[in-house]
Amino acid sequence: QQQQQHPAENSNHNHTQPRKKQSEPFDQPPSSTAPTNNNTAPSQPALPVQQVPSNRIICRNAICSPSCLGESAPNEERRIKALKDIDAAEGNHFIILLRDPNNMKFRGIYLYTGEDLPVRIHGSGPSRLKPDIIAQYLRYNSGAKDFRPLTTSDFGICDGVSLKPHAWAKKKPPGSHR
Repeated sequence: QQQQQHPAENSNHNHTQPRKKQSEPFDQPPSSTAPTNNNTAPSQPALPVQQVPSNRIICRNAICSPSCLGESAPNEERRIKALKDIDAAEGNHFIILLRDPNNMKFRGIYLYTGEDLPVRIHGSGPSRLKPDIIAQYLRYNSGAKDFRPLTTSDFGICDGVSLKPHAWAKKKPPGSHR
């Protein structure tokens, strides 16, 4: 005696949970939790804090690659220190600072939470990254082991940035002449 199976049950996947109904738009609460009290005035929903995806592993891989810190022994100490600073950081999204678009030399690591400007946690460079000093936003390509330019200007998407040349210029103290 053999029962005929429903086509949805006759798949290679063994699902133990029922199918979920189609999801609702992100900016609206689920209909089952919509407020039912009509006596209150409608209010604007609070804006969510920007959730930035974790790129900790990608940045660790970039720092370990020869394209970022080179292969020589003197760079090994810098690499170890940079990795320790990433591991010790509370956040989950990091930005690697490179010298400039033509000279992709490692300079520092910044932590980006999505709430404020990225803050330096390792190396040299400005204490905070401001959009007006960024020459290029970059994404690390783990297959090619190098950084590739992005067309976006969003700290939450990039893995690295390079600075405009004037951002590296040292400010002379007033009254100094050369």
